[in-house]
Amino acid sequence: MGMSASQARLLSLTSRMHDLEFQAQGLQYSKLDLVNLKNNAFEEYEDALDSTKLQMAVVTTSGKEFQDITYTNMIMANTGALHSLYTITNSSTGQIYLPEQVASKLGFDPHHSDSVRDAIKSNTSLSDEEKLKQYLVTVARERVYVNDDEKRNLSDDAIIQALKDDGKESYWRTQYYSEMPSEQDFLLTVAKNYLYSARIDINEDDEYIAQMKKDGNHDYWKAIYYQIIGYKDDNDNIITGRGFCPISAQNATDRDWLTDKLNSGEVQLFKFTKESTLFNQNKVNIFAESSVATDTELQEVSNTELIAKASAKYEKVLSDIDAKETKLDLQLARIDSQHNALKTEYDSVKQIVSKNIDRSFKSFNA
Repeated sequence: MGMSASQARLLSLTSRMHDLEFQAQGLQYSKLDLVNLKNNAFEEYEDALDSTKLQMAVVTTSGKEFQDITYTNMIMANTGALHSLYTITNSSTGQIYLPEQVASKLGFDPHHSDSVRDAIKSNTSLSDEEKLKQYLVTVARERVYVNDDEKRNLSDDAIIQALKDDGKESYWRTQYYSEMPSEQDFLLTVAKNYLYSARIDINEDDEYIAQMKKDGNHDYWKAIYYQIIGYKDDNDNIITGRGFCPISAQNATDRDWLTDKLNSGEVQLFKFTKESTLFNQNKVNIFAESSVATDTELQEVSNTELIAKASAKYEKVLSDIDAKETKLDLQLARIDSQHNALKTEYDSVKQIVSKNIDRSFKSFNA
């Protein structure tokens, strides 16, 4: 092999060896990433081992048993599964959580500020009639028809007429005057939009109320109503109500959400009960503050389903990581074998180059 050819071969071998070393370094980094994934998977699994869920005592035809609960089944009576009823409130504001299907029909809580309403009412340059009109126009454009360009661009009079035609004007008029609907209207709102929204066999108002009484929902939701608007005491003074805030359908049916919020203290638990001779009435339904620790009808247990799911997920992650690790080891072994072969050839070519140099110097020195 000539001097030039040997030098070129040596450079080529050096380049290929460096390339293999770079590839090996990348694979080693990938193995480190797998170690991190293992650690993350273990931490997630470890967290799941501490997970819990809430259960409630329920009496069925089979007897008394504890069943998993969400906010939805805590606030709904069922003749086939008897249990105590509860509610939760926002720990910061004291507001009752209402299902969004109900809260959306009530609009903004009159116990709490509505920036649009408050700003318009404070405008002393407008008459009472002008204030109401401005409020209706504003909420129509900014809340009711915010995604309906055709109606949103109507004139003031026309957009108010649209509210009337759609059956929404009286509702927003009520919101302007900060009034909750009557007890009867509230109960019907709950029945039609939440409890029995899927019942096509109930049509009349009295049928809805009768069904609520039959199921045991009537007294509970009546009590909720007065928790929101407030009671009258013995001196006929209104005791300030709690007001309300919505809870989404997703959270209301998510048992983990309920457990997390109660454990974090973000919500407070109240149990529906009855107390005689309260204020100026013979019997008033009330809610007594409760907790999982003190209520014998509630218990917090290990979330075995979540733990089992987390365990299966952890094993699957480990299996996938082990497979990837095996693949990386094979790639590293192949690269190491190639590198050793190139190193052997490199050393051989290097000797040839060295001998060629030695012979060249001998020739010049002869």
